[in-house]
Amino acid sequence: MLKDILSELYTMTRGLPQGSFGLLYGSQASGNATEDSDIDVMFFTADDRRPSQSFIAGVIDMHKRHHCAIDVEVPYESKLFASRNEAAAAFTLAPFLTGKNRVVVPALAKDTPYMGSDNMKQRMILNALTSPHIFVGGDWRAYMQMKMLAQKTMTIVAVALLDQHEMAIPELITALKWSDTGQGGEDHLGYKVKRGVDEALWETLSTGLDALIKEGWVEPLGESSFRVTDQFPYTKGRTCTDNKCDSAPATSTP
Repeated sequence: MLKDILSELYTMTRGLPQGSFGLLYGSQASGNATEDSDIDVMFFTADDRRPSQSFIAGVIDMHKRHHCAIDVEVPYESKLFASRNEAAAAFTLAPFLTGKNRVVVPALAKDTPYMGSDNMKQRMILNALTSPHIFVGGDWRAYMQMKMLAQKTMTIVAVALLDQHEMAIPELITALKWSDTGQGGEDHLGYKVKRGVDEALWETLSTGLDALIKEGWVEPLGESSFRVTDQFPYTKGRTCTDNKCDSAPATSTP
């Protein structure tokens, strides 16, 4: 089934403008799919186009033909296409910043307008590029550029959320998978306790930490441990609930 899905998605990418590409992510890409799984796909476009109703209908038909669940919690109009500008906004930490460089993870209030918001799409862009995924066709160079930017972005998020002077990659993985209150998966940053996720996050953080070292924001202490420097510009914000964040001062990174 996966081979057929990839073939269909490849055909869909051929109708996109130069500089675009498609990704299959989620359980189908990681090999964790069950009868309740949908087909998580995102097309990164070089322009600001939106999926037509016929395009959406084609994706839904693909789900039906392969007996996959259809998930409309996030509207297809929002989650199928991501423009270059929308990706660029995600790489500025737009969905996680509150106050002055304070990093927070807003709680997801499902069945609300937030699920179709720009911030929700930005979170999905970052998740698609840093969780287990399969490149299904298009511009490989554009894909690699965006992947590296997403890896740096999520590494910044992890370092800020962990909020420690010294840290190791396994601790950063935990910060991405679990909140301080024990929320994980779709209730946190979308990284589930599934096969392949830790490996993808290790790659994300290894690449992202290399970028942060070049910025002078962290220093290596060992093979997989690091120290945060005084140059790191972000701090951990207060807990967010109902998609609203406390504006009280955050705890600074030591």
